[in-house]
Amino acid sequence: MSTESKTKAKSHVTTNKHAVKAERILAIDVGGTRLKTAIISEGGEMKTKRVRVATPHPAKPDAVVSALFELIAPIR
Repeated sequence: MSTESKTKAKSHVTTNKHAVKAERILAIDVGGTRLKTAIISEGGEMKTKRVRVATPHPAKPDAVVSALFELIAPIR
């Protein structure tokens, strides 16, 4: 992909200069076999180790949300 194409691809993104900068962002990956979380910086740098658990089966919304709350407890 050329530099010009990359620039055009990103042209729809706007930045709010008054937006609050985040020191820590909770990243959550909900997969079919595992749930994973980690704290990352605004630049995408890992600030904590990744924490993983098996995705509950059946993966009903209440079960997944409960598992996520348990998963993030140690990295708060």
